[in-house]
Amino acid sequence: MSTLKQIEANRRNSQHSTGARTSAGRAASARNAQTHGLLASDLTVLADPANRDAAAALLQEYYDYYRPTSPIQRALLRQIAILQHRLESAPALETGIFTEAAYDRYEKFMEEGKAFDDPELSRSWRNQVLGVVFADDCAAANAIPKLGRYETALSNRLMKCLDRFLRYRHSGAD
Repeated sequence: MSTLKQIEANRRNSQHSTGARTSAGRAASARNAQTHGLLASDLTVLADPANRDAAAALLQEYYDYYRPTSPIQRALLRQIAILQHRLESAPALETGIFTEAAYDRYEKFMEEGKAFDDPELSRSWRNQVLGVVFADDCAAANAIPKLGRYETALSNRLMKCLDRFLRYRHSGAD
């Protein structure tokens, strides 16, 4: 429990924390919690129009196949489509993580004169770069294991939602 002295100090300090004052600052702070969007529950985090279009097309495909007859069925299908789209985006994210880190490592190898023109040596070099990138990630940032956990969470959510949809549909409740 806070003492009266602590409460008064918090009130005084809070007067200095007024948040963003400009429209640009408010727009930036509105995106503070937005990272990769994999676990978001809506399509609004998909900034890329092609991604939004692909997710919308997937939703339409679900609607066409299942032909929902109630708002609950439509809501569940929307959630299923969002989860499916997120799950399908994970491999591209993994590729991006490796590509970005490998490019950084490639530049270091080029500076050190470790890149080769011989295709066989080049293949070995690429494997070495990917191995080093993976080892670096495991030792520090852990992006790949985090991505694996996100994929598992998405898959579990997708299966639960699909199960809910099918049970609701078979119950005949509308």
